[in-house]
Amino acid sequence: MQFGFTPEQAALRDSVGRFLDASDRQQVRTLMEAGLRYDEAVWRRAADELGLMSVPIPVEYGGAGGGMVELAIVLEEFGRRLVRSPYLASIGLASTALLATDDDTACADFLPRIAEGELIATFALPVGVGSMANLPVHASDDARLTGVADAVIDAESAGLLIVPARTSSGTDLFAVDRGVLDAPRDAPTDEATPYDLVTRSSRIRFDDTPSVRLGAPVSDKVERAFAHANIALAAEQLGGAQACLDSCVEYAKTRTQFGRAIGSFQAIKHRCADVLLKVEGARSLVYHAAWLADTGATEELALVASMAKAWCSDTYVQAAEANLLTHGGIGFTWEHDAHLHVRRARSRAMTLGSPDDHRDAVAARLLLAETP
Repeated sequence: MQFGFTPEQAALRDSVGRFLDASDRQQVRTLMEAGLRYDEAVWRRAADELGLMSVPIPVEYGGAGGGMVELAIVLEEFGRRLVRSPYLASIGLASTALLATDDDTACADFLPRIAEGELIATFALPVGVGSMANLPVHASDDARLTGVADAVIDAESAGLLIVPARTSSGTDLFAVDRGVLDAPRDAPTDEATPYDLVTRSSRIRFDDTPSVRLGAPVSDKVERAFAHANIALAAEQLGGAQACLDSCVEYAKTRTQFGRAIGSFQAIKHRCADVLLKVEGARSLVYHAAWLADTGATEELALVASMAKAWCSDTYVQAAEANLLTHGGIGFTWEHDAHLHVRRARSRAMTLGSPDDHRDAVAARLLLAETP
């Protein structure tokens, strides 16, 4: 059985890596200091030269016809680099949520523009959610939304918001045109602004806001959309963890103390080895979950997606902290990237549920499956 990437998938990974490496490595700091959302020139080149926005979108909606595996490959490469871009929000989260609705009208309206990079969308994921019954936004019977969505990724850049909300009959997904929102939509959250400096997030307030219900009223679309979101987030976390491991190992090979490379010390060896084991486990889970999504294995998908999100959240945090500690004093400086990874790792770990939330969800599903 073949568990590796196909030649086409390997070529995609390599081309995305080369493209991102050719971009300004200081881009994120330049954008941070200037208060800019993202580099529009890089965004257009990613769409026009590589077609990255079309990767997971079916051909009938103007996409490249890839799947979650191809999307995970791209997101892992983005995660390896500190790129301020709405790619995760628009392609990794919103486009896959739209596809989960099976709403042909909405998909035909939005996905071709998303695939061209003309429309940026985002998915108003809850920061932490123990169950779908605890979603912070409520929808009335006529699809008007009320509530607050905290830390919505790249909401400032988005023209379309996909919003999960509680309804009188359960949960559902709704599309909101950003133009109907009031001015406070752009106010950054208190938590996101000082901590995760790479990603721009906003608090969105819905006050009887008009929206459009997506798909059939009764389906498993919210669960599938959340599973896809967990896979996308986990793939980016995997890339970040790998970048931290690579940085940690490289520094351990070149930094000397007491006349020896610090990588020769047992404590450093064990730290790097522990992270390597976590990263390899994360990679297996991410691509197994992505493969399940592409094969339509709905019964296992939510379970494995939660496993991937929990494992990758812990792994990225562990790798980022190991990288910072191995670098010692320089790792704590503003000029070094180590702290940016720590900030993003801890922030992503809480998006759409903490690792403990996902472990609880996995345990509940396994116990339910064993109940006669």
